[in-house]
Amino acid sequence: MTRLSFLVSIAAFTATTATAGTLTHCETSDFASTPRYAETIEFVKRLEAIAPWMRYESFGLSPAGRELPLIICDKSKKFEPLAGKPVILVFNGIHAGEIDGKDACLMLLRDMTAGKYAEWLNRMTLLIVPILNVDGHERFGLYNRPNQNGPEGGMGFRVNAEGVNLNRDWMKLETPECRALVTVYNKWRPQLVVDMHTSDGEDFQYDLQYLWGVHPSTSSTKQAYQEALADRIRQKMLPMGHKTSLYLSLQDPTDAASGVRLYPPSPRFSTSYFDLRDSMSILVETHADKDYRTRVLAARDYLEQLFSEIAKDPASLLTATDAARRETSSRQAGGPFAIGMEITDATRPYPYEGWVMSAVKSEVTGGMIPVYTRTPRTYQTTIQDRLKVTREIAVPTAYILEPGMSRIAKKIEEHGITIHRLVEPAELAVEAYRVEKIEFQPASYQGHHPASGTFIIEKQTRRFEAGSYVIPGVQPETAVLVYLLEPESGEGLFHWNYFDWIVEQKEGPEDYTMELWAAQMLKDPDIRGEYQERLAKDEAFAKDAEKRLRFFYEKSPYFDREVGLYPVFRYSGPSVPK
Repeated sequence: MTRLSFLVSIAAFTATTATAGTLTHCETSDFASTPRYAETIEFVKRLEAIAPWMRYESFGLSPAGRELPLIICDKSKKFEPLAGKPVILVFNGIHAGEIDGKDACLMLLRDMTAGKYAEWLNRMTLLIVPILNVDGHERFGLYNRPNQNGPEGGMGFRVNAEGVNLNRDWMKLETPECRALVTVYNKWRPQLVVDMHTSDGEDFQYDLQYLWGVHPSTSSTKQAYQEALADRIRQKMLPMGHKTSLYLSLQDPTDAASGVRLYPPSPRFSTSYFDLRDSMSILVETHADKDYRTRVLAARDYLEQLFSEIAKDPASLLTATDAARRETSSRQAGGPFAIGMEITDATRPYPYEGWVMSAVKSEVTGGMIPVYTRTPRTYQTTIQDRLKVTREIAVPTAYILEPGMSRIAKKIEEHGITIHRLVEPAELAVEAYRVEKIEFQPASYQGHHPASGTFIIEKQTRRFEAGSYVIPGVQPETAVLVYLLEPESGEGLFHWNYFDWIVEQKEGPEDYTMELWAAQMLKDPDIRGEYQERLAKDEAFAKDAEKRLRFFYEKSPYFDREVGLYPVFRYSGPSVPK
């Protein structure tokens, strides 16, 4: 052995033994506690000092000024996206009390620095966010998760420092944490995104549940790959002592025989959002009633099997996601896209692995509550897991915003959506939505009072000035674009109150002025006939002087015809305006 090779061997041995002896905080506490934010960062930086293929980066700041930590594992040491090599993004602690995934990832990273899982680095690039909701993580306490069994030393809180649930923010991107992670996503375009959680809900035998993104308008090729991969992992988890299942809920929480159902996709949640962006996207939920050791090991083992399966055949993952992205980019303007869906009543057989349970009457509320034993029972029941599209729209050639909509344009661009601006003024035939009725949720939700409405569609020929924003309807981010801008999607910017002002009347006449106009307008026989018919048929109108005057104001040249007009215009011409 040459002196150089001897020194290399000694260095490798020293790094391996040093890393192998580096237990995580969770392990040293015998799975009783999880490390705080500073301890987590310090541990990661110790690993980074050992492993030249690992880089710690801050990818942004939280509302309280804490760094958002990102760990990049890249054997090439370029720490940049590489063609032909899949990228896997795993983030933990979006709900900071649900922190099992963080400790699972720290164990896997430690083992990787000790030389284990070498095939992962050869076959993929890993991006790991140990904690996304870093401020919620440091709102540490013993009583933050009433339905959760440990960690005994305490855990973080569900929302961030601004009181926002980050896993409801993926469409509006109002939190610095989600905006920063989407910036990471836009740079790396990962083929797989994994969001680690701990579930509430029913009690059952499963250690872990999972749910893949399954929007009906995304690629069937991608969904077929996901289903096959999920089944292989489920089979591999069994001999490791873990029972896993789809993420589901009981039809009747007091009766496991009542059947189970899945949740319809919604892009306010990460799993559906990243699915719409043509990545494989998976939600992993360990079971809150299991002890912390069981949950952390289940999360670690699931990720281990997931990464190992991909490392066996990374080309298949690349092929499936590339196919999905080609399908999206080759859509035709005018083609359908689903923006509303629900789980149908159709069922298929499903074995549900629960406990023997009963329903008893509560002495407190008088309602029925479930009581679980620890006797396992497999219920031969049914599952409702088929989606039905309830609302579909035609993808336009382009959406157009007038130059004053810069705030909306900026929000759209945050999602990686392509926008350009008109070079010259243009008169274009467009479709416009006009609000017939708008309602606001009375209780605050995510700091908003979300809006819903009914609309009519008007055809207009409208002059758009130079500088107007033109957003091609067919592009790599078509799905997110459609959800953001279609007001009936229930998930877009209209829903999140970005357009409430359109129903506000900003100018209007005084009553004494309107009285004079009305008297003159009544000389028109058509207006007089319509007015008298309305009086005869609408009792509320006849009794309300303000409504009667408004009838005339809306027919006057002073009425603002833009009130109620949704300022996002659909253009369906043969090509995108330049």
